[in-house]
Amino acid sequence: MGTNYWRTGTPSKNYYGSVTNTGTEPDMRQEFANTLDGRWPEVAKGQTGAIRQMRRTSSSALIPCGCVNTLTHEPDKDRWCPICFGEGYLWDEEFATFYRTLESSETDNATRATLLAAGLINIPLVVFYIRYSTEITENDKIVILQLENDGSVVTPYKRKAIYKIEAIWDYRADGGKLEYYKAFTHLDHVKYLNAPGYEDLD
Repeated sequence: MGTNYWRTGTPSKNYYGSVTNTGTEPDMRQEFANTLDGRWPEVAKGQTGAIRQMRRTSSSALIPCGCVNTLTHEPDKDRWCPICFGEGYLWDEEFATFYRTLESSETDNATRATLLAAGLINIPLVVFYIRYSTEITENDKIVILQLENDGSVVTPYKRKAIYKIEAIWDYRADGGKLEYYKAFTHLDHVKYLNAPGYEDLD
């Protein structure tokens, strides 16, 4: 007897592995969790980082830091602020697990032209796939942390890079259920990723 691909009877083979739903499609939320956390025989592929979540007022407005100039409404980028690290707004950071990919720079939508003193450069587009339960908006940022060789976070944790979110897509499947987030980001060039040493404050 041939294989029944259309599920018109009682199938004898499960093509969807750990899927627990009774439909014909895999549970994308569970499959994504398996990708990040691993589930035998799949190896965990998630990377631990942090989400820099901007604090907001009751009306969802960003809360400016005390270092912001009252005339220009901009933070002092040249001096280190021990509160906001030059962001200009108050924030909190929470650990998060995500999967990071680098889009091809050959496509038009994978780079962003940025005007610098020497001319235009193309900044690579980095995409993060993030768990559905993570609280994140386009005003927040994604932080890459320094990791040990086994993937654990170096303690005390140290930031390696910060990515500014350009857009977030919420991927939904069955009945509009949120499965995961896809964040399109570019590297944010900041002067202070971590608290500087005394020799860096000159």
